[in-house]
Amino acid sequence: MTSSSVSHHGTVLGVALAIGLAGCAQIPQLPGDGRYDGELCVATGTEAPRCGAAEVSLSNGRAQVQVSDIVYDLLLEDGRLELKLLHGTMQVDAFNAAYAWSNSFLTFVDPDKPVHYRIRFANPAQ
Repeated sequence: MTSSSVSHHGTVLGVALAIGLAGCAQIPQLPGDGRYDGELCVATGTEAPRCGAAEVSLSNGRAQVQVSDIVYDLLLEDGRLELKLLHGTMQVDAFNAAYAWSNSFLTFVDPDKPVHYRIRFANPAQ
């Protein structure tokens, strides 16, 4: 075997092993309804995400994320979300997007802008 074919063979085995291990991984425990210590991270374009503490809650397929007087109201249904961004009682933005859970993180991207969101649902709030 040449060194390039050995390298390719090793890469194929590495990918196969990663896929196999992923299949054996535990299904992550998604957060249940309730209030959580939270964090909201927002990244625009290629910039690093900016993160800060947030009040987060889940209830009957709806998530709310509050930072000061800004509220992200998210309706979560079948892998899609409907987001309404409110400043006080005034709606300042709205969009629909796909979302994904990764352990206690909810992630989604605004389809009209290069804005990426990650919301962490940490320890249940007391």
